[in-house]
Amino acid sequence: MQLKQRHHCTRLYVDGANPEVIRELKRRIGEYQDYHRLTEEQIWAFRNSSWQIIPVNFQKRHREMLQWTYTLMSKRFIKINPTLHNLIVSLRTAIVSDEWKLDKQQSSHNDLLDSLRLSLCNYEFPNCNP
Repeated sequence: MQLKQRHHCTRLYVDGANPEVIRELKRRIGEYQDYHRLTEEQIWAFRNSSWQIIPVNFQKRHREMLQWTYTLMSKRFIKINPTLHNLIVSLRTAIVSDEWKLDKQQSSHNDLLDSLRLSLCNYEFPNCNP
């Protein structure tokens, strides 16, 4: 919550594997806490709604999120500050199969790459020619 307030975040994407954290965050801001009653597709659709805390199911979205990260980086929509050494190492050591599966055994700092993928869930291409 401190990060949300300090950086004026309008949405937080949280790993869906942590339902206790998600419910507590939703409770603190007065948001619908019984999200587990919704389908994964319904929850994902709330990215474009008034929800502020959005659970992300990595099991179902990991390929899509990895492709999106790659797309944004290859089109140079993302610039990584050089001081973020571990994130850069994570990106350089990421081993991805043809099926867009990340080999976490051979990659470094997977938590940072996961955080980057979560943060990019909020973005779409701008209305211009990339």
